[in-house]
Amino acid sequence: MDQTYTFRVLNLNLNNVIWPKNVKVIMSKNVQKDVAGRCIPEEEEEDCDVVLIDFLTDTMKIRTDISFERIHRVGRKHAPRDGQRQRPRPIVAKFSFFKDRELVRSQAPRTLKGSNYWVQEQFPVEIEQRRKALYPIMKEERRKKNKVKLVRDRLFINGSEYIPPAQRAGPTGASGRGTPSQQERKRARTGSR
Repeated sequence: MDQTYTFRVLNLNLNNVIWPKNVKVIMSKNVQKDVAGRCIPEEEEEDCDVVLIDFLTDTMKIRTDISFERIHRVGRKHAPRDGQRQRPRPIVAKFSFFKDRELVRSQAPRTLKGSNYWVQEQFPVEIEQRRKALYPIMKEERRKKNKVKLVRDRLFINGSEYIPPAQRAGPTGASGRGTPSQQERKRARTGSR
């Protein structure tokens, strides 16, 4: 009986360590269908569904048979500064189908080039913070004419992953190189052991 009790306590402690990692993965996957549209003008008492569908058909020239699970604005309203207009809050749309989301994302660079609008994926706060730290490096590498790709919270420069100095200086991984191996990074992302 005493061994069973000890096993249950150990199991609960392990679950407390693994569970937060799994929640982050689930949250990240839940946000996968979300796209944020930035700088779309905001009106009082607007219907976000109508605003977004008008934006897609008029500005982006995309068909209107796309279905959404929900559409809403995020953040608090900003007060106008020094006689300027109020800055519009982003519209977040959760697409019913991944294919529709990718259609909008793939059309955005071509149809919105030169305008004040842009469309981007929405990520959980933790991933967005890691992305924010990579933006200056990405900008610098693009200025050097390197091929740069930012995938979620990982930056690839000319096909190889850039590992920030803070992660490089960490304890040596199982690979012994001072950086975590690919399997260790995958385990950290998925919460598995």
